[in-house]
Amino acid sequence: MGDMDIGALREEARALNLKGLDIYDQIMKGDVGIEKREEADKYIAEAAEKLDTSKGAWEALQQNAHLVEGMGSLTAGDPATGDPQQQVKSGWDSSLQWLLAVTASGVPEHAHILVNQGLLPEDFEQKLYEEKALAEGTGAAGGFLVPVEYRPELFAKPGEAAIVRPRARVLPMGTRQLQLPSLDQTITPADAKSAYFAGILFEWIEEAEEKPEQELLFKLIDLNTHELAGWLPVSNRLIRMSAISLDVLLRDLFGRAMGDAEDWWFLNGNGVGQPQGIISAPCTIQPNRTGANAIVWADIMAMYHAFEHNPRGVWVAHVCTTQQLIGLKDGNNNYMWMANMRDGMPQNLLGYPIIFTEKVPNLGTKGDINLCDFGYYLIGDEEGPMVESSIHERFRKNQTTYRISEMVDGQPWLSEPIELRPDGTVSISPFVSLDVPAQ
Repeated sequence: MGDMDIGALREEARALNLKGLDIYDQIMKGDVGIEKREEADKYIAEAAEKLDTSKGAWEALQQNAHLVEGMGSLTAGDPATGDPQQQVKSGWDSSLQWLLAVTASGVPEHAHILVNQGLLPEDFEQKLYEEKALAEGTGAAGGFLVPVEYRPELFAKPGEAAIVRPRARVLPMGTRQLQLPSLDQTITPADAKSAYFAGILFEWIEEAEEKPEQELLFKLIDLNTHELAGWLPVSNRLIRMSAISLDVLLRDLFGRAMGDAEDWWFLNGNGVGQPQGIISAPCTIQPNRTGANAIVWADIMAMYHAFEHNPRGVWVAHVCTTQQLIGLKDGNNNYMWMANMRDGMPQNLLGYPIIFTEKVPNLGTKGDINLCDFGYYLIGDEEGPMVESSIHERFRKNQTTYRISEMVDGQPWLSEPIELRPDGTVSISPFVSLDVPAQ
C-alpha cells in the first residue's frame, strides 16, 4: 500500500470521527434524541478501525525501507563499477541472508535463533529493534499515527466571590428610578440632641409648663439605574465544532464576570453614570495614613476609632497589604497580628473578618484597606443580568453575537458621616477607607 493510500485512510478516519462528534454535539444541544448515539458510536468505531489499518501499513513500509537500505540490486552487481561479479557493498553478505532477515524481522524469536546460528549478523537485533524501531515520540517514525488525546474540560482559576452584594440591602426596581425616605442624620448634635434621631431634643420642664416643640428632619434617597453591558461575536463553526458547549460556557462565564464587575464599581465607582462606590462616597471617613506605601498599627487604630461598630463589619483589603499586616508591631517591637509561623493566617482583625481581594486599590493608595458595614449599602436591581444571543446581527459573517447587560445602581444610604455628641467634633461612619498621608 503506498503513501497516498495511507493518507487517504487517515483522511477517511478523520471525516468519520468528525461525523460522530457532530452527532454527539447535536445530542448535547437537544437538536436530536439520545437514540442517535448508536449512529455516532458507529462512525467513531469505523474511524478507529481505519486509523489502525493505516498505522499497520505505515509500519510495514518503514520496516521494508530499513531492510533494503543500502542493498542496491542483488543481481546487478556493484553499482559503482558495474562489475556483476563484484560483491555488493551492502549490509548483507548475500541475497539469502537478506531474505532470512526479511522473514525474521517480524518474529523476534526467529531473529534471535538465526543470529545464534550465525546466519544473521550479530548486531542484527540491535539495529532492527533499537536503532530503527518505530517510536511514538518521532513523527516520521510512526508518531504521526498516534492520535493526541483531548479532554473536553476548560481549566480556569475561579474568580473571587462577591463581596458587596451578599452583604448589602438589595432592592428590586420596577422602573429606572426609586426613591426611599430616610431620617436626616446629618445634623450637628448638641449635648442632649443626637444626630441619630434627626433633630429630636427633649427638655426638662416644670409642672404645667408648655412642652418644647420638636423638629424631625427627613431626606430622600435616589437610586437611578445605569446599564452595565458587553458583547462578544463568536464564529458559528466554533460553536458547532467545539468539544465544549460554548453556549453553556459563555452564559456561565459572562454571569460570573458581571458579578465581579459589579463588585469593582460598588467599591470604586464615582457615582457619575455608575454606582457610588464606598471608597469615594461622601459618608466614608478617610483617615490619613502615617507613612507612604505602608500600613502601621496607628493606621488600624484610626480606622477602628472612626468605624460605627456593628457585628456586620468586615475588613476589605488588597492582597498586597498582607505583608504589612503580618508585620504589624506594638511599641515594644512585638508582632501583633501574626505572632508565630506555626498557626495559619488570622481570619480576623480586631474582631472583624478580613477579606483580601484585587478589587480595591493597591498598597499605598486610598482604599487599599477598608472597614465596612455593607448593610448600609443599597443596590437597586431593575433588570438582569441577562445573557442573550442572536444570529442576525452578524449573519453575513456567519457569527453569533452574545450580549450581556443589566440595569443596576448602588450607593450608601448615608450622605455624610454621623457626628457625635457633645459638639460634633468626632464623627463615625459604617464606611472607613485608609487615605494617603496628609500633605
